[in-house]
Amino acid sequence: MSFIRLPNRPVILSVCCSAETGPKSSAHNCYQEVSLRELTLGRLKTIRPDAVISWLFCSDYDVFDVARALHDNGYDGQLIAMSDPLPDKAMICGEIKTHFPNLRFDLSFTGKVGKAAHSYFKDVALELA
Repeated sequence: MSFIRLPNRPVILSVCCSAETGPKSSAHNCYQEVSLRELTLGRLKTIRPDAVISWLFCSDYDVFDVARALHDNGYDGQLIAMSDPLPDKAMICGEIKTHFPNLRFDLSFTGKVGKAAHSYFKDVALELA
């Protein structure tokens, strides 16, 4: 008798903010939400995420804060930031890779940015204009 072994669903650590849930990119993945404060070595060792996903920036943090917390706790996996479209993706990716070369960083543009993140994004854009 043969057995078929189904692959495990990827475990994604989703960094939430106080105003809303963390980002999610696919219904196929298994998401575990944590706040920035909860990104600890113990949590990372317990969950052993296949990737971490966060907002590029929101009212509680920006991706640099998330990258620093991951780096300080020895994480060297994939970090994906979600955002509305921005003019220079390469600049942002380069900045993170320069400061945190151990992370595999990518920036994903989506129309599904959360309400609080989207509102914060619009507020920052207005301040910079």
